[in-house]
Amino acid sequence: MNNFRKIDGRWFKIEGEKQRLYIRDHTEQSEILKKIHDNGHLGIFKNQEELRKRFWWPNWKIDLRDFLRKCVRCAMYKDDAEYTRLPMLTSEPDLDNWQRIGLDICGPLGKSSDGNRYFVL
Repeated sequence: MNNFRKIDGRWFKIEGEKQRLYIRDHTEQSEILKKIHDNGHLGIFKNQEELRKRFWWPNWKIDLRDFLRKCVRCAMYKDDAEYTRLPMLTSEPDLDNWQRIGLDICGPLGKSSDGNRYFVL
């Protein structure tokens, strides 16, 4: 642990002149990810930059990427990010003559790979 130092009861990762707070607790890691990301819903690179300045824990980049993929607001408005996508479900309507069905249009959303911004539900 030569690149770690305990200062005022907290561990810091030392990289040259930089000191980044080592966050061991998973709950605290999640809270930090939320606070940084919710401060503008910026993309992965700006969130990485902000996290890299002050904090460190093993696999923090993976945790950040996974956190961003689950952000519903970003999935709706950002075109360039990879987000968790659910598979499309289809079903045959069980209709008799003169029965009604309902449709809804959702959007605008971020552009799909085909350039679509709306979907029919």
